[in-house]
Amino acid sequence: MISRTKLVLCLSLLGAALPNLAGGRAFAGEGGNERFVPQPGYQEFSGSMIARPWPVSHWIDQGVAANDAQHRYDEAVRVISAIAPPRVHVLQTDQYIFDLPMGATENGVANNLLATGLFKFVEPNWRVYPQDCPNDAQFGSQWYHGVDRFDSCAGWDIHTGTSETTVGVCDTGVRFTHEDLQLNRKEGYNAVDQLWESNGGQINDIYGHGTNATGCAAANGNNGIGVTGMGWNLSHRMLRVTNSQGGGSSIEWLNHAAVTAIESGDKVASLSYSGVDNQAVRDTATYIKSIGGLMIWAAGNANQNLTTNDRDADDVIIVGAVSRQDVKSSFSNYGRMVDLVAPGEEVWNISSESDNAYRNFSGTSAACPQVSGLAGLLWSTNPALSPDEVEFFLKTTCNDLGSQGIDDTYGYGRINLRNAIEAAFSGEIPIRLTTSRFVAGVNGDAEVSRATPGERVVFVYSVRGLGSTYVAQLDVTLDLARPAQAGIKTADQDGYALLRKRIPPGTQGTRVWMQAAQFQRVSNVVEVVIE
Repeated sequence: MISRTKLVLCLSLLGAALPNLAGGRAFAGEGGNERFVPQPGYQEFSGSMIARPWPVSHWIDQGVAANDAQHRYDEAVRVISAIAPPRVHVLQTDQYIFDLPMGATENGVANNLLATGLFKFVEPNWRVYPQDCPNDAQFGSQWYHGVDRFDSCAGWDIHTGTSETTVGVCDTGVRFTHEDLQLNRKEGYNAVDQLWESNGGQINDIYGHGTNATGCAAANGNNGIGVTGMGWNLSHRMLRVTNSQGGGSSIEWLNHAAVTAIESGDKVASLSYSGVDNQAVRDTATYIKSIGGLMIWAAGNANQNLTTNDRDADDVIIVGAVSRQDVKSSFSNYGRMVDLVAPGEEVWNISSESDNAYRNFSGTSAACPQVSGLAGLLWSTNPALSPDEVEFFLKTTCNDLGSQGIDDTYGYGRINLRNAIEAAFSGEIPIRLTTSRFVAGVNGDAEVSRATPGERVVFVYSVRGLGSTYVAQLDVTLDLARPAQAGIKTADQDGYALLRKRIPPGTQGTRVWMQAAQFQRVSNVVEVVIE
């Protein structure tokens, strides 16, 4: 249900001669065929680009010999260098960042590089902007913690978080002297200057946004003053992503801050900025998940339909905003990329104006750190949880809003603190389903782990997509529309089961959704496109 790993591997090899992009060659596509269109105050060109060559493993998967595969990767790097020497090579995600030469444009360079077939993506390095029961004295003003929303007090009766779990807030800085942030603060980092606080990195709130976000995630609770954060005993770290009084940052700095947070031991990187709809962000989220963390990003405040990717086919959790009435905020972005929602209007929390200031905070910027705080709280409840399992509990414990089931306005729904904590505390970890590549005419594998040992595992599939189907024999509700049985296996003593099936010839391009189930237990959904 969480990790519908989208295995779209039907990528054709482009064997055309590579264009020479060195010297004074004109850049194709300039003045027309605009791939990228800036939006003032939301997402603007910065004069630099982010490109990722297809890795060597990609070409080998396509049947290219190893030496030729390495040559293609090296040629991609050469092509970038012919435009401008890369300013940064991000080793963790193999992204090259380079500045545009005089007379070149973002669209022209991207069109030329992508035309070679050597690149997974080429994008602007966008300049993006902020999207704006305890005894705490102003807790009553935090309406979203009520029993008809998060039911937070009941959840906090179970667990309020521990300082061993840290949320990294990647934002405009923090008023670290604020009365409601005096406990559990970790050393800050300036991602622009790449300096830790102890080495002179500035983390003061240069714009007034990051203090609010930090409070939403982890303002100190039960201290008799102020407000309460979602995870009010968690540790919090500020990773400042801008040195601009206007709060503007870049995809480069935001990704760097998020990676630094998780590599430094934080479990969650919270980013309340525009710009989530970029491949560089999704690749960074995948790396972050691979080292044990989660990237959580605001959907944005442009009331736009985010359609680039499916919410369960990437590793970034995207958060939309709802009002007091539990309806989509008029400004909130929506669409199939949005995973879930949280309150984003009149969110009363701490302010950077003084050490004891509080104010209403609105925007997907307010919704995002609430989800980040809840994710940290789940990890604190059970530190052994994997990133996929935390994501699973976040999504499957939401209150459904809008159309029944998962939809493109609210995703899985509005988070519920009590439901999530109870689920994580129960220790019921979902069955995990993974698949191999599915190639028409050859065998494909579906593997299950964490199943109940010795019990049968039923593998099912659908070509109709997601839905809701109750199976009385197993007493489970599958998340597929009109599923069919693919096979039955018995889980071994380690809870592992393998189903190997021959994929029918002539089915290339078919999209298949798979799930596995045991009695009263179901797995995540895996989405596959047959090659």
